[in-house]
Amino acid sequence: YAVNFETFGFRPEVPGQHVHFFFDTVPPEQAGAPGSGPWALYGGPSPFTGYGPGDRPQGATHLCVLVANADHSVQANTGNCAPLP
Repeated sequence: YAVNFETFGFRPEVPGQHVHFFFDTVPPEQAGAPGSGPWALYGGPSPFTGYGPGDRPQGATHLCVLVANADHSVQANTGNCAPLP
């Protein structure tokens, strides 16, 4: 998958404020520390290409993203989900 995304007010960097990508089979509150995930942390430019079709869990219909702090805790309601093909 190639996920185009935009951030507002910061540029994703690790260490530092970044984003976590995860499938909708993971509740948002589990998509960062201390949650059990799984999630993929990302601190680079758009697009994100860290997940492919083989990574998609059974039952997943969307790929999601949230803003994460340097300690990998996520900021609630800072992202969205997009339907998977």
